[in-house]
Amino acid sequence: MVLGIQIAGFLFGLFMLYYSFLNYKRKEFTIKEFGFWLCVWIIFIIIALLPFLLDPIVKGIGFLRALDLLTISGFLFLIAAIFYTYTIVRKNQNQLEKIVREMAMMSRNRKAIHRRIEDSRVSSEMQAFPRFEHSQKPKRFLIKRNRGK
Repeated sequence: MVLGIQIAGFLFGLFMLYYSFLNYKRKEFTIKEFGFWLCVWIIFIIIALLPFLLDPIVKGIGFLRALDLLTISGFLFLIAAIFYTYTIVRKNQNQLEKIVREMAMMSRNRKAIHRRIEDSRVSSEMQAFPRFEHSQKPKRFLIKRNRGK
């Protein structure tokens, strides 16, 4: 007799098969990734419809029911998946920090180069048109102003 949870598991497995296929068609999965997920979801559907296939494994390990085995296996899988995701995120974060540092250094170097170019332009203009030194007094021209009298 098929239980309601078995039907739900079967429908979930079919949906995930379809979703994996869509990801493959969108080129988000490679053929190897699609093949892996195809196998995972087919095994999931088989176990959902025929749970008695797990009885030899359940008795061999020492569990009382197949549900106990599936629950513990699910928790172990989730812990491993979370750890793997954390390591990947951490690796990406370190790579992103490295790229941002390199871009900042390139930007800083670019600004320094532009500053040097601008300084060289200013210094060449200063040589062409020398300014008064602080020790020299500028010549003052007397301008007669009409003070409105």
